Amino acid sequence: MSSIRRNWHTKPLPKGAHVATRKGELVAVWVGRNGKERTAQAIERGDGTKRIRVQSATYFMQYADQDGVIQRANTYCRDKASAQAVLSKREREVELIRTGHLTATELELTRRGQDPIEDHLKAHIESLRSRSRTEGHIRNVKLSIERVIKDCGLRTLRDIDADKMESWLQNAKAGGLGASTRNKVLTSWRSFLNWCCKTQRLDREPLKWVDRANVAVDQRRKPRALTHGEALRLLWAASNRPFYEAQVIRSGPRKWQLLAQVPDDRLAELEWVGYERALAVKLLLLTGLRVGELSKTTIADLNLDDECASIRVRAEVNKNRTEAGVYLRPDVAEDIREWLKHKLQMARQEALAAGLPAPIRLDPSETILRVPSTRVFLADLKHAEIAKTDDRGFIATRHGLRGTGCTWLSNDGTPEQVVSAFMRHRTGATLAEKHYTDRRLLDVAGWVDRLPALPLAGNVDGILPEAHECEEEIQASGTDGLPIDDARKCAPKCALPSVPASHDLSSRVREQGSTDRAQTALQSTPDTTKPPFRRSQVVSRVERLNGFEPSTSTLARLRSTTELQPLARSRKIAW
Repeated sequence: MSSIRRNWHTKPLPKGAHVATRKGELVAVWVGRNGKERTAQAIERGDGTKRIRVQSATYFMQYADQDGVIQRANTYCRDKASAQAVLSKREREVELIRTGHLTATELELTRRGQDPIEDHLKAHIESLRSRSRTEGHIRNVKLSIERVIKDCGLRTLRDIDADKMESWLQNAKAGGLGASTRNKVLTSWRSFLNWCCKTQRLDREPLKWVDRANVAVDQRRKPRALTHGEALRLLWAASNRPFYEAQVIRSGPRKWQLLAQVPDDRLAELEWVGYERALAVKLLLLTGLRVGELSKTTIADLNLDDECASIRVRAEVNKNRTEAGVYLRPDVAEDIREWLKHKLQMARQEALAAGLPAPIRLDPSETILRVPSTRVFLADLKHAEIAKTDDRGFIATRHGLRGTGCTWLSNDGTPEQVVSAFMRHRTGATLAEKHYTDRRLLDVAGWVDRLPALPLAGNVDGILPEAHECEEEIQASGTDGLPIDDARKCAPKCALPSVPASHDLSSRVREQGSTDRAQTALQSTPDTTKPPFRRSQVVSRVERLNGFEPSTSTLARLRSTTELQPLARSRKIAW
């Protein structure tokens, strides 16, 4: 019953072939790639088309499985003796299954374990896409697994074991790879191998007992929170640095002077460029949104009509893949309205310039704004004279702005459950938070309203504190000399549900608990209204804090670039 043979199949006529009759049979004749004449039997189908009949290059085997069913499979062997050996091996496996010494599942595991590991990785990637994982996550998983496959020379799933992985991790550590990155590689591999076990490609997970690296002793990037004074300076730099970049001269005898001639329409455009950057920073500070979530938030996700404005974080955008709502303070909602009003005005002007009908409203699928890149964020930090790294080695990052809002809430005595709802964290939640706390009734809005005021525009004097004021603020907050981890002991743990339809629960806190705090913030920022655009104001703002001078009261009286020339020459700024 068992046999091996080379199967016959038909193919279309090769290019340039002609059909002739030889000894009463149709024969196709053509010239091969090597320039020699080739022939093959030709057949004519019922529809009149002609094809050639050729034999397969490899041998196929036919055998009866343990249930007596005839199976046909390719041996992938060009040699008859090798094909016969494959058939004999398959017959022995069938005999072991019949006698009970081997199960069909074990046999399937053995066969799959011999397949190329690239085939399993490709199937795993498709599985991740079917489970709605983000493309960024899929790309990182794929690169992490391929990196180990290449370095260790893995060919099949059977080749990976704990010894090889531990050896690779040690070599990666010696090569300067951080603990967090090594743990991500290990996590990607464990996820991949667990998926292989679930899909019956492996019978066990070989990396189960490989220990993770201790991130606490080898953390390369420790995010830090900003103080209120630093946040105000960052907002000022984000909104005013575009003017500086346009007006500063970078070469020639007037190098580093703010004397470049910029048209008024260009200055008006730069004003809104800075407004967009400052608005993005403010949203990251006061909403708890992640950078990726904010960059994918569309106009349709905004709810600015109700008394309690909010942003809907869609499930496909949220990190934990659940829909959530984010409360917007009244001042933040008003800033967004002003920005959308400008976007609609610009869209109408562009449509009229192109000869198209002016749109009535913005496209709901359009993102609300562009989040500044890391390069732009670091340039704004430098322009605001905010140190990227503090004395503890902690780094100011875009994601750290989210931690800044969390730190401000925790430092203000906010309950832990409210901080968890604000950050929309799920991991680490207690039993009471998971099953017995209705987060719709938590006064998240009231506590967020108590955060310090962050105006996007206004008078520079009185908004930007001096260096000694920042030091007093740090000492008064109780965070001087303490690591950020201690300030985040009230770490958020759960996701924030939809924003409550009624705002009655937070009105009492806003009216009573936050009255003194709001008055103090307004006294420190006497003018929070956006002044009308005038070029003279732009020049004076850039001259006041252009990154050249130290923060002294005497320099505040300098109003001309001529007086700033000696200081500009003595301090070169690299952008």
